[in-house]
Amino acid sequence: MLAERVREIPPSAFKESAEIADLYSGVIHLHAYQPPRQLILEGKEIFNITGQENGQIAWNEKIWRESYEPIIENIAASPHVSFDVYGILRDWIKTNHPEGWTKLQDCVIEQKSATLVLGDSYLHPILPLLPQSDQELLIGIGLEAFYQDFGFYPKGFWLPETAVDENTLATLALLGIDFVLLRDDQMMANKKVLPLNIQTLQGNIQVFVFNKDFSDTVGFGNIYNADYFALNLKQNGLSRIANDWETYGHQRKHGSYLFLEHLVNTSIPTQSLNINLNRGEETSAKIKHRTSWSCDHNLGRWTGICGCDNPSHETGMKKQDLYLGLGEANQIINYKLNKICSNWKDNFKTWFLSQRLNLASGKSVELKGVGKKYKKYFNAKLLSYIGLTSCAWFFGNEGSIERQLAENSLKEINSIFS
Repeated sequence: MLAERVREIPPSAFKESAEIADLYSGVIHLHAYQPPRQLILEGKEIFNITGQENGQIAWNEKIWRESYEPIIENIAASPHVSFDVYGILRDWIKTNHPEGWTKLQDCVIEQKSATLVLGDSYLHPILPLLPQSDQELLIGIGLEAFYQDFGFYPKGFWLPETAVDENTLATLALLGIDFVLLRDDQMMANKKVLPLNIQTLQGNIQVFVFNKDFSDTVGFGNIYNADYFALNLKQNGLSRIANDWETYGHQRKHGSYLFLEHLVNTSIPTQSLNINLNRGEETSAKIKHRTSWSCDHNLGRWTGICGCDNPSHETGMKKQDLYLGLGEANQIINYKLNKICSNWKDNFKTWFLSQRLNLASGKSVELKGVGKKYKKYFNAKLLSYIGLTSCAWFFGNEGSIERQLAENSLKEINSIFS
């Protein structure tokens, strides 16, 4: 498989949970994700949202040049930076930029601790909207893909859209995750004392928070002066921000990348920012149930029941129909597979991981080696996960190409069962 190496991270990087607050020192968190841009299932194209038409540069390639590549080269290795790169995007990088993948891999394995690179669910559906069994399966796939890529399991986890509820945190705790990042307004606690401690039915999990106002300033406000921004972070006393990786260089164009580079390499070291200044005894806290960093309406952005991004009535109804259709299909698929075999999830995980590079690179996803009784259901299961990925619902405009993820996936599922 392209550029895949498994190496051991130094033993000193693995600490007990009580020491995570010392190890997780990131001032800035970068979240990186792109959906599968082209799905070919056993030779049949389901959708193509690469954007590579009429000689235009493909979306992933454009973002790579403007954002991912320069940050990997000059910023990602900083001890002041933590990040996640979702598995589907890592595999695209492996296929299309193997040298860049090697640099990212080296950055993770050689220069980061196990707490500064967060795990992921490989794909990006809103986890609280899934049954627990699907949460366990997707998170398990993500953790195994992470281990295959870096040779260790992550301590922390970045939830898609930071969407959270108590059951999702319990699932993460069950699967060995020690901490997550959430925005400060998703918590009910004294946010000046870190880390926060959440009791779940599967054990405790810690939460580190990032500041909404400062993060929003980077995403949408005035970022002309990195030194002044770092000073404000220090004076605020809660000096952690989080943004999409693509914010820097792509969404906000080149000036934002220069801001980030100066902030990380000059401003933060000059100010001697210490993210652990506010560490106290572990503080019990509660989350605000079914919240996220991009929808304040009970996760309604992904079910078609809120006005985020100003969807028309027609688009809102379309989102609702797609959400209900995919949810019902997923339940039927689970029921059918459970009747066939109680441990089908292990077989699905093995098959999925064997096809990850094909899925990410737009090559044909094949079911060779999959038992005949599983084939159509594994196809449908994969389609249900891709259809439910967050960006299919994120944009409210009528012409969103990302809607194909949900529309075409559901159409193909219905075709499979017709």
